[in-house]
Amino acid sequence: GKSAHEIQELITKSQEEVNKILLVTKDRINEGKSVTTVAQDSFVKISEDIINMVSVIEQISAATQEQDIGVRQITTAMSEIDRATQKNQVSVNETAQSSNELVEQGEKLSKTTSEIERLVLGKK
Repeated sequence: GKSAHEIQELITKSQEEVNKILLVTKDRINEGKSVTTVAQDSFVKISEDIINMVSVIEQISAATQEQDIGVRQITTAMSEIDRATQKNQVSVNETAQSSNELVEQGEKLSKTTSEIERLVLGKK
């Protein structure tokens, strides 16, 4: 009787230990599920953040291209202004030269007129 009782106690203790192991295992499985859910949520958030970053990078790229176009247009406009300024300078130089020639011709005409007066009127 005593050994049957001891065997029964061993069986009861073994069942209790198995139940404890099952509870611990169940708790660990639940913790694992919880950690997996958190990790999955984190991956979803990371994925959303990556999509947002790609969108921002695309916007920055588009803005950079627009700035590049703007800089090229400004460079072209500045070159055109430079060419126009050079043309204007040439025109100013030509006008100044023409003015100088007119002054010289005026002086020659004045001398010629004075000489004609001297010859016609006999003035010295």
